[in-house]
Amino acid sequence: MVEVRDGKQRLACKYDAETGLIEALYKGYKASTRLAVGESFRVERDTTVTVVTRDTVTTFLIEQNRVTS
Repeated sequence: MVEVRDGKQRLACKYDAETGLIEALYKGYKASTRLAVGESFRVERDTTVTVVTRDTVTTFLIEQNRVTS
């Protein structure tokens, strides 16, 4: 599994490029899903937003943004 870190270097989620499985762990809770090509998974935590999109069968695109209050 490949780790994805947010803008504050905290673990946002993990993904498996071969299967499309993506998991997000936070305070003992786990959310997981399998992404098809073109689908996205969004993780929001405090002031950071991380969007993971399955670009092709084996590649993912990572987008990170800050949310201002």
